[in-house]
Amino acid sequence: LKFNRSRSDLCLYTKSESAGLTFVIVWVDDIIVIGSNLNLVNQFKNSIKAKFKVKDHLQLKYFLGIEFQFTEGSVRMSQNEYCKSILERFSMTNCNPQDTPCVSNVFDELRSHINSPLLENPTPLQGSSGLTTIFTAGNKTRHKLHNKCPRQTDVQTN
Repeated sequence: LKFNRSRSDLCLYTKSESAGLTFVIVWVDDIIVIGSNLNLVNQFKNSIKAKFKVKDHLQLKYFLGIEFQFTEGSVRMSQNEYCKSILERFSMTNCNPQDTPCVSNVFDELRSHINSPLLENPTPLQGSSGLTTIFTAGNKTRHKLHNKCPRQTDVQTN
């Protein structure tokens, strides 16, 4: 298919032809195909369908926690449902939002809690690493600061 892999994002592949550009994003077993020429996009999709069993959802609705809504001339991207599910998963739905930026000197804030007792069971909080930890909703941000060994003050809500 002769696509070029991006150096900055290893999930992104591009193909430039005189007829237009085609972009392919591959994440595990999900693929997004977009391009400047619908015929090129369809050619790519048909070549993949010829080699693999695939489901074509036609229009992108949800990918990696991002919801997509298409209107004339625009695309709206949102992570509302993803953020809600993360907050629910870690029992943080009642946490208080905080204006951004969080604190003027985050290192002083972290050091001020250095003697706080360690959590007895840090596993749920440690499981949140790798997930989005900052959720922006308007001018508010929900977040909790924690280091590798979570402390009780890291999970207290105001």
